[in-house]
Amino acid sequence: MAAIREAAAAAITGHAIFTAVGIGNAVVAGPPDAANHSDDLICLQPRCLAAAQVAAGLYSGGGLEGDICTEDVTFTDPAACCSGRAEVVEAFRALRWTRPEHITTPRASQADGALHVHLHQRYFSSPWWRGLEVKSTLVLKHAPDGQICELEERWNDAPLLRWRPFYWARRVNGRLSSLLTPLLLR
Repeated sequence: MAAIREAAAAAITGHAIFTAVGIGNAVVAGPPDAANHSDDLICLQPRCLAAAQVAAGLYSGGGLEGDICTEDVTFTDPAACCSGRAEVVEAFRALRWTRPEHITTPRASQADGALHVHLHQRYFSSPWWRGLEVKSTLVLKHAPDGQICELEERWNDAPLLRWRPFYWARRVNGRLSSLLTPLLLR
């Protein structure tokens, strides 16, 4: 029994370390260069404007309409990876709890065959605290039918750490989030 407890403690510690390093990498990156978010890069095509509108809804606490994404859609950020429509819908439902506000209007650009929506958000604001400000880029990829198949949020424009243990830690966090959100946010 002691060996099982020790193995469980090691697994939990490893998970916590990989989660902290993944999040820390994005936080240490610092705010994105203003040139990456300049008006010169903004795309005004209908597809880009629609992506910015979707992101504005998602990141204002409006939740995710399941019919705009594929059944196997994924959402990944430095803290979690959600897989499948039900998990991703729950992730954006949980975001409401953080009381998100747009500091600037989301704007979209195109790069690498994806749409990049530039976000500047405030979370957890209250009369006593200004809140947590986050600049990030939401990378949206679409399936051939036009539905969203992948969302990746890069805090401070820092790319996600791709080494497998970081993915596993994010995946565990995403799964736990999808299981706990319905219990905690009724």
